[in-house]
Amino acid sequence: MLKRLARLAEVLFLVLLIGLLAAEVLLLLTGWLDEYANQLHMLMFLVVGLWGIYWGFRMRLLPWGLLSMLAGAAIVVYLLAFPNQLNPIVLAVCLLMVVVAALFGKRKPLSV
Repeated sequence: MLKRLARLAEVLFLVLLIGLLAAEVLLLLTGWLDEYANQLHMLMFLVVGLWGIYWGFRMRLLPWGLLSMLAGAAIVVYLLAFPNQLNPIVLAVCLLMVVVAALFGKRKPLSV
């Protein structure tokens, strides 16, 4: 049961990220989504922050998992606390920490 739920969460994150990346490409190449640009960027960072928290729980090595969880939580808290202000430095540093933790950390195998 836990294994299926974890697989469902991973597929959900993957589908959301692919959809958001397609929307970002549409935003950059055409002018169709210009009025939704701020909401699209906030949703993208929110999904990456939630993925960082989830991935941090699945890490095998504690320092990388903790780094991923803290960076993901910082993104989510920042977006909820300041919804109209996207500070690129804060979001870029947190995003970089999530990506570095995902690259160097190892995922726990699903055992149930």
